[in-house]
Amino acid sequence: MKNYLIFSLLLLTACVSFTGESGADRTLTNDVMKQIKLFELADNCKSIQSVHREIIASDPQANAQNELWTVKACGKDNKYTVSMRTDGKNGVFFNVGREK
Repeated sequence: MKNYLIFSLLLLTACVSFTGESGADRTLTNDVMKQIKLFELADNCKSIQSVHREIIASDPQANAQNELWTVKACGKDNKYTVSMRTDGKNGVFFNVGREK
């Protein structure tokens, strides 16, 4: 089961195009996408085509940012709210929530 999940996550990673603006670097983008892929797999979707990212709120004093990631997968557009906040030690706390 574990090998199937890893293989499925790798398949979802292939050929995804990103557009828009984001405060997430490559590593954070990969971490966020792992969470989004789990949401998509729960809906039996194994193919993400594109992700459009937009910054919806930013608080420089708190080192926090909220973004809306619109994911085109299996013929549908699914929206995810991504909240990010730096931890002050070169790391980032993040939360991914799917909008209904």
